[in-house]
Amino acid sequence: MDKAKQILVIDDDPDLLQLITYNLKKQGYETLTAQSGLQAIWEMTRQNRPECILLDIMMPSPNGYEICDYLKSSEDFREIPVIIVSARATGEDIETAFHLGADAYLPKPFSMDQLFTLVNRYSKQRSGEIRFQNQRA
Repeated sequence: MDKAKQILVIDDDPDLLQLITYNLKKQGYETLTAQSGLQAIWEMTRQNRPECILLDIMMPSPNGYEICDYLKSSEDFREIPVIIVSARATGEDIETAFHLGADAYLPKPFSMDQLFTLVNRYSKQRSGEIRFQNQRA
């Protein structure tokens, strides 16, 4: 990669946040992190425009669904791909996420290869290299 692509990782589990961040950095990505929805929105309003967002659902208010809805309803952020990464993986959870505009859904537990596949796909999409919609891992 010529210029490191920024990935925003939003998860309230500090251990998982550290694991994902470490592995993304090894793949050449620059990472921004947030342990709450409010912190994530703060990062975004500081003019950080990530190529892709990894978002957990089960977080204190606002939860991941609310954050996804906010991002996809915002003219400033709607084009940024959102990949839901969550232990909640019922059909209803996945349907809700896609209804709110999520681009992909990766159930926990997951392999780093699965994560890299989605991050690579959607960061390229953001760069205009390819187009996919509502992909499930």
